Amino acid sequence: MNHFSNGNSQREIAEIIRRNHSTVQRVIERYKKENRLTSRVGKSAKKVFRACDERWVLRQIKTNPELRVTQPATEIENHRRKNVNPETLRHFKEY
Repeated sequence: MNHFSNGNSQREIAEIIRRNHSTVQRVIERYKKENRLTSRVGKSAKKVFRACDERWVLRQIKTNPELRVTQPATEIENHRRKNVNPETLRHFKEY
């Protein structure tokens, strides 16, 4: 913001800091409107499982490591009444 306060143009600032002029423009507008330089912290994706569901899936996989990913997905759909894509469960195999 020092460059902007000194009267430099957006293109000059962009050359100095080696960023695109549209990025400089967006940061200046954000500073004027909201008096902040950084972006807001974004929301994460909504979780598919509750903690108890995650524990249940981990237990199923630990008791039977040869279990295919489609089997727990089918059981979750039947017993937990949640629609789950088998791809969602693949990250549990890494535990």
